[in-house]
Amino acid sequence: MKVIDGSTVSMPDTIENQIEYPQPSTQKAGCGFPIAKIGVVFSLVKGATIALFIDVLNTHDIKLARRLYSFLKPNDVLL
Repeated sequence: MKVIDGSTVSMPDTIENQIEYPQPSTQKAGCGFPIAKIGVVFSLVKGATIALFIDVLNTHDIKLARRLYSFLKPNDVLL
């Protein structure tokens, strides 16, 4: 049994993070932190992470989920 889930993470306000993961356009420049969206597939039985993808905030959850499908095996049950 596998689970795919997504969330967001706030990161330190470094130049490198701002370039790779710009802060949301709703935040005033210089007054926010870079935010990334993450997608994870993990084992429901063991609780272990199988794969993780990180993308920019405006990435749709379905796009991240599709990237994680390749980590599923025949006969896996996905929740």
